Amino acid sequence: MIEIVSSWAWFFTALAAFTAGVARGFSGFGAGLIFIPVASIFYAPAFAVPVLVIVDTVASLQLLPKAARICDKKQIAWMLAGAAIGAPINVWILAFIEADFMRMALSIFTLIILIPMATGWRYKGKLGHVSTVLTGGASGFLNGAIAVPGPPVILFWLAGQDAGDKVRANIIIFLAIMAGIVAVGLTYHGLFTKDVLVFSVTLIPVYVIATRVGAWLFPYVSERLFRMLALSLVAVIAIVSLFI
Repeated sequence: MIEIVSSWAWFFTALAAFTAGVARGFSGFGAGLIFIPVASIFYAPAFAVPVLVIVDTVASLQLLPKAARICDKKQIAWMLAGAAIGAPINVWILAFIEADFMRMALSIFTLIILIPMATGWRYKGKLGHVSTVLTGGASGFLNGAIAVPGPPVILFWLAGQDAGDKVRANIIIFLAIMAGIVAVGLTYHGLFTKDVLVFSVTLIPVYVIATRVGAWLFPYVSERLFRMLALSLVAVIAIVSLFI
């Protein structure tokens, strides 16, 4: 384990962790798509994923209190209800459609949705319970099928009329809960090994500092710039997903 931690592989993984942490602290999302592809170059995904879950959970503790005060708890509850409904459906769908095809379809759909949003369009109506549950269902389904729960809920909240701080808070709380669900699955499969725990400890300071940097930057960014940067990050995630 000492050789792994002291290698160049650890350095580049730590660099990815720092970048992912800044994105997470600033926008509330994006850590997985930044960290996992880089870490998976050097370590197995079954090693990289639980490492990210651990370091992100620890770092998120500094984001959760403020996010919990600002977020729309009722809307998140409806979103989680939809996710609970959508998650089991992937078992049936995957019998007919391959996960790689679904990932590509999601990426293309996301990029199409981003086009009007990039021009400044936002939904002027009220985001009701039905649309919230359906979005949560899509997120839960994608989390179980291709381990990418974020795009539906992120686009949903970015397209609404809520201020950027509430959008960010909603995303932080929702993804934290989804990460907890993932952690249960990882624990069940015995992926939180001793090596994972030791490696995570070496990255926690890097990721925590980076998350704090991202959170510190957020208040200094205008509402318009926040949405532009958040949409740009979603676009990058969608494009990268096409080639993973």
